[in-house]
Amino acid sequence: MKANEVNYDRPLTEEERVFSANLENYDWLFKYMSINKLDQEEWYDILILHYLRAVKKYLNIPHLQQYEFSTILFRTLDNARINYFRDMNREKRMPSGGIVSLDWEEDSMNGKRTAPMTWIDLKQSVEKTVMYHEMISEILSNLNDVQAEIFKMTMEEYNREEIKRYLGIKKGTFCNRMREIKHVVIDYLSE
Repeated sequence: MKANEVNYDRPLTEEERVFSANLENYDWLFKYMSINKLDQEEWYDILILHYLRAVKKYLNIPHLQQYEFSTILFRTLDNARINYFRDMNREKRMPSGGIVSLDWEEDSMNGKRTAPMTWIDLKQSVEKTVMYHEMISEILSNLNDVQAEIFKMTMEEYNREEIKRYLGIKKGTFCNRMREIKHVVIDYLSE
C-alpha cells in the first residue's frame, strides 16, 4: 500500500488502537513537543490527529516498518507544523491591507461616518460598554472635525503616516492636533 492509498478518515482498526495507546509510542508525541519547545496546551490538539495519522501510515505501509516509529512520527509532525504555520500565514487569514470590518463605516444623520458599533467589545459587560461609548462620545464632542477624525483613526489603530496621508496634513499639523487631542482627553479624565 502507498501513502496516498491510506484512508486517514476512517476509524482506527483494533491493531492501530492498541499501537497508538502503547505508552512507548504515545510518549514520542510529548518528546516531539519537548524537543521542539512547543507548548503542550496549545499544540496537543493540533498534533494528536497527526499522531494518529502517523500510526495509520506506519502500520499500513509495509516498507515504513523498516524505520523506527519515532522517525515516521517526527516526519509527519514536522509536516503538520509546517502546514499549520503556512495556513496561519496564508493571504486569506492575513491580508496585506489588514482586516476591514464591513460595519466600520455607518451612515449617521449628517452623512458623516460614525464608529460606535465597531467599538463594542462583546467580552465586556454591557455597563462597561455603555460607559465606554459615553466617554468616547463626550471626547469626540469636544474635538473639531480634523481632531475627531485623527482620534477615531488612532482608535482604529491606523499609524501616523496613514492618518497624515488620509487627511492630507503635514507632520507639524498632525503633531499639533495630537497635542490638542491629548489635552482634551486629559481634561475629560480629570473631571
